[in-house]
Amino acid sequence: MSATNPPERGPVNPPRHQGQRCACRFSYEQSEQRAAASRSKMYAKTDELVVRVSATEIAVGKLNADMSSVKEVTAEVARWKLMGLGALRLRVWQRQR
Repeated sequence: MSATNPPERGPVNPPRHQGQRCACRFSYEQSEQRAAASRSKMYAKTDELVVRVSATEIAVGKLNADMSSVKEVTAEVARWKLMGLGALRLRVWQRQR
């Protein structure tokens, strides 16, 4: 086996001309900008969800208030029905006698 030298690569840090930025610095700044934009979108979506959930809670509260009055009416109608059926049975019973 013979030892071979690795192929020669260019300089690790290529020379920069005046006014140029390092590529790694530029990608870091781009990454930060993308991250900030992503966080901004996430916060906007979270704010939208907060508004939607609060609207839903308000609607459910109104429905619960309406349902309590519906339950009262339903109980009253059920009572009327039982009284009516009782009267109907009494009438049938009286006819049979």
